Formats: sequence, C-alpha cells, structure tokens
Amino acid sequence: PQAHGTAVAGLLAAQTNNLIGRASVGTVPGRSGQPFLGAPVLAGQMVVMAPGPIGEAILLAVNNGARIVNLSLGHSSALAMFGIKYAIKKAAEKNVLVVVAAGDTVHSPGRTTELYPAAWSREFSNLISVGAVRGDTVPIWSKVGDWVDIVAPGVDVALLGPGSTYFEDSGTSYAAPIVAAAAAVILSQKPELSASAVKQLLKETADELEPIDGQRIRRLNLYRAVLQVAGVDDDDMDGYLQAEDCDDDDPRVHPGASEECADRVDNDCNARMDCGDSACSHERACGGCSRGEECNDENACTINERCVGGACISDQRNCVDATPCTDDGCDPTVGCWHRANAVTCSDGNPCTVGDKCSGGSCAPGAGSLCGNHAVDPQCNEECDGSA
Repeated sequence: PQAHGTAVAGLLAAQTNNLIGRASVGTVPGRSGQPFLGAPVLAGQMVVMAPGPIGEAILLAVNNGARIVNLSLGHSSALAMFGIKYAIKKAAEKNVLVVVAAGDTVHSPGRTTELYPAAWSREFSNLISVGAVRGDTVPIWSKVGDWVDIVAPGVDVALLGPGSTYFEDSGTSYAAPIVAAAAAVILSQKPELSASAVKQLLKETADELEPIDGQRIRRLNLYRAVLQVAGVDDDDMDGYLQAEDCDDDDPRVHPGASEECADRVDNDCNARMDCGDSACSHERACGGCSRGEECNDENACTINERCVGGACISDQRNCVDATPCTDDGCDPTVGCWHRANAVTCSDGNPCTVGDKCSGGSCAPGAGSLCGNHAVDPQCNEECDGSA
C-alpha cells in the first residue's frame, strides 16, 4: 500500500532540518550532490514468482550501484520468497547490505516463528534482520530469535504519509529503515567498509538489553558506531569525547554539567567540586546564608567566615610554621599539615657545620671549626676546650 511505502521511504531519506514534518537518520543536512541513500518504493500486491517484481527491483538497485537495500516485508514461507533470496545472493556478490524487517506477530502468529527473508540473516552475512523496540522494551508483537540481529525504534513512530500527511504507526517495517539509514551514515563516513563489516559494526556497538527467551537483544546505537568508525571514544556515552571529558567513565561528569554540591565529584570539569564551586555557594549545605546569619563554609583551610551577598566568604588560613624543616600546606577536610623535610639549615650554633633538617627540626652537623681562629674567630671565643 502507498502509505506503507511512503512511511518507509520517509524514514530512510526525509529531508532534515527544514522545519517541516519529520527528519530522517539517512539524510545529512547541507549535503550536496547525489544522495548516498536511495530506495525504490513498490506499491501493490507482491507477486510470488522467480524473480518477481520485488526481486527484480532489488536486482535493479544492485546493478545500478546501490550500497543498501531495505525490505520492510516478509512471509512465513521460505519457498514463497525464492525470488527475493536469489536477489539477496546477487546483492551479496556485489557487496550490498540488505536490511530486512524481522516481522510482527500480527502478520505471523508466534513470537519466535521465522519470517523470510529476515531469517536468512543466519545464511547471508550481508543481510541484517531488524526487530522493534521502545526505550528498553521490545514489544510483545516483535519477532525474536537468533536470526534477529538488532532492534531499533518501531513503536508509535512519526511517519510521512501520502499527500503531505503525517501519522503514527508501529511495526518492524519502520525499525528496518532506521537501521538502513544508520548503515548509510556509516558508509558515508567509511565507504570502503564491506556489507558484512557494516552489519558486524552495528551489532558490536549496539546496547545490550535484557534477553528474551534466552535470545540476545541488541539495540541500535548509531552514536557509538560512528565514534568507532572515527576512531574516537566516549566511554560513558554522555556526548563528550574522551579528550574533552575529565571523567569519561561517569556520565554525570562533563563540561557544562550541573555541579552536584554534595557528591565529592567535579561534575562540570572546572577543577572545583562541591562547595568549592561557585555554583554551590548559595546552597545551605555549602554555607549559603542570609545577612546576619552565622555561616560555615566547611573548609578547614579558611577562617573568619562571614555572610556577604548571600554567600559565606572567608579568609585563607596561614599554615606556614616557624621552622624551615617542614613543608607546609592545607587540606580543606582536615586543615593545616606539616611534613618533615631534609633541607640544609642552621641550628644557630657557630661551632657546628653541615646542619640538616631531620624529623622536623634542625639537627647540628658533626663537624667543628673550633681551634682555627682564621676560619672562625667567634667560634674560638665561644667554644670551650673540649669542643
């Protein structure tokens, strides 16, 4: 029927970013020249014969340079699909990816009952079978099995209709062209990939959902697939690449994120966390206050806290002690710290040389200048005879 064909074609290649109707995955905004994705739309009743009109359409596309063919159709009889199987084999010889709807139980009872040509995904490495999903849930009417390679959005999908109309519908028929369009995006980035390599890439980069009847459920993740093709990483899938994300394992953390004021994490990657971030200055947990209120910034390295403009401000605590034999600093959680060092020092005694810090204080050196008036006359005057 025309509505089905128009809807599928719209998912494949509707114009994008024109503020009209719906967008498609398979059209790159601003791309000029010949489109990288095309699909013949066939209307009317399918005639089961060899090769049949649909098989002929596949061969026509394959012989005219198509890289991807979408088939939003299926039949419970493998024999009835013989003409299409022949065309898929020819597509494999020409390195053409064939994307097929796995099928709906409304057209073929039994959730695991095989439909063709989708079930031939086990036989052809250039054929990818697609089920439907909504969020994390595979609808009860979508086929599952080891022959279903991947799932994609297929519930209440916004669609194009004949005569410039729009409607919503559900089915694996609509999940398949989304995957076909995703494959086209991959090939636009790396056209040298083979059909089987594109199929494998889409499966490897898919999200793993809860298994159904022991069968793996992989949900299309085009973002991850494009990143892998480009050779870059976004491990936590927060939209920020590893090179610009200060913690690529935590999706709460990336430039521009909202600072959470009590999680001891630098959420916005500005090198300040929690109450140390100005974004949290008005939070009561961080000492936010009103005029006249006492405040506490919960920072052991500050003193003289006071409320100014709704925020608790303070002065820096001086943690420098009187001895050169310690390195001094401050930890906001515990306060001042002093660590013993081993630098040279003077113990104040002119009768010793080689003084050196030890255990946080200046230890006298072993040498003595006493008895050598030319070297240190003061030493001779101050040292006794036993020195």
